[in-house]
Amino acid sequence: MSAPRQLWSDLAEERSRCPVTRHEDVNAVRVTSYAGVKEVLRDFRSFSNRFGTVEPGPELPVEDQVLAFADPPRHSRQRKLLTAALSASRVERLHDAMQQTVDGLIDAIIATGSPDFELISSLASPFPALMTAELMGVPHELRERFVYYSHLSELSTAMPGVYDAELAQWSEMIEELVRQRRAIGPGASDDLIATMCFAETDGQRFSDREVGQMVQLVNSAGNTTTTTLISNIVYALDEFPEQKKLFLSDIDGLVDSVVEEGLRYDGPIQGLGRLSQCPAQIQGYDVPEGERVFGSYAAASHDPDIYERPDEFVVGRDWRKLPPHMGFGYGIHHCIGANLARLEATIALTTLYKRLPGLQVQPGFTPEAVPGWTFRGWTGMMLRYETREHS
Repeated sequence: MSAPRQLWSDLAEERSRCPVTRHEDVNAVRVTSYAGVKEVLRDFRSFSNRFGTVEPGPELPVEDQVLAFADPPRHSRQRKLLTAALSASRVERLHDAMQQTVDGLIDAIIATGSPDFELISSLASPFPALMTAELMGVPHELRERFVYYSHLSELSTAMPGVYDAELAQWSEMIEELVRQRRAIGPGASDDLIATMCFAETDGQRFSDREVGQMVQLVNSAGNTTTTTLISNIVYALDEFPEQKKLFLSDIDGLVDSVVEEGLRYDGPIQGLGRLSQCPAQIQGYDVPEGERVFGSYAAASHDPDIYERPDEFVVGRDWRKLPPHMGFGYGIHHCIGANLARLEATIALTTLYKRLPGLQVQPGFTPEAVPGWTFRGWTGMMLRYETREHS
């Protein structure tokens, strides 16, 4: 049994026993039903984000309470700004740049002359990092460093502390970019950093520290999400060959459905934690004040009360008639970069399967899962396609 299928089986067994239960492996009350996870994510007054979302602990310093690590009204102010900055229309303006970037990365894969390549390092990781740099207006001469630091940010979630020194340099780099935008003044640029620097809410602007923290969070969380989404879908399609055959018969017509199913079936985020601020209940289960609560997005998206054939990758689900999956979370903390991640994944998958015939996971290769309870991804993904010599 493959790693994802074993995970779905384990979560289903736990859900059937009790969908809300104290779980020692995650040192938290783990919630595995769709209804229960929605309860947690809706009730930000009882279940706070400002203590962290991976392993909630002491309350974060106020200046570090940004987006996923903030509660209203602070979170509301930040989200109002970024929702407009990352709107579907603004993201769509990056379409041509995305296509050119993916084509360039695939050109480099083809230029090696080898039918085998590693997906994450050659495309799935650099692609979203380059697009984030474009969105933020990072100067071209700094983009190689920016991509490198973005990759380290992804790795640091699985290996805490290992890259702290280099990530501190990345923070300094971003802080310098923020200072430069401030010095230029409003109206000189409409990139994301400039937008955050000069946006006003109720007559107040974000501090340099807030802008820097939001830049890092949008970058690290957004890049990790898209990187993982692309590689997870490629792997899932090989796990369900009949569904892959259906997708390949109409790539343009089915790619949107494939991306949504990828987010549901094997989304990048397994779940996130909260800290209870008062005695509360989740589906009738008593949660004491000060308890960690882990909402399992993966389990919620596989709840058989919500989705038919929940543990299968099904191309062509009609998402207009289905409840939203938890691939991007739910409620006020629904992923703010969802539009960006969807478009990036759509362009990457369409181009990969159109330009690299016979694309598949390298025969005999077994991927290694990223450790931990937060992210659902692979440390590497070896693929093979049919070159002209092999076709």
